[in-house]
Amino acid sequence: MHVPKAKYRASDHGDLLPDFKDGKFDWPFCIEVKTYSNTGSDTHRPAWWQQVRKAAKAQGLIPILWYKYDRRDWRIVMHMNHVSFALGGSFDHQDETLLLTMDADTCFYVTREILSARASA
Repeated sequence: MHVPKAKYRASDHGDLLPDFKDGKFDWPFCIEVKTYSNTGSDTHRPAWWQQVRKAAKAQGLIPILWYKYDRRDWRIVMHMNHVSFALGGSFDHQDETLLLTMDADTCFYVTREILSARASA
């Protein structure tokens, strides 16, 4: 049995990117993870999104940014195209600033729906 290995700390790869050599598992996500001390803000830094977007584009995957400030809950950022697709909507939002920030439970729901929609396509 092949056990997937995560690639990490490499340019244009993201932090969590499984390496499935047998090609039998469709994992379409490139995940970047950031943790920082409390800055008084709840929003992500634009450079973080650009980093995961660049890595995901290089891998042909969906960018997802997970970030957390000290003593705060995890927040997850995804482009609206992928959220819309997961919920049966269009995939034609061209504006790169259409981002959705969500909590972990919502992210798990959306990613499950993306996997389901991809399996049905």
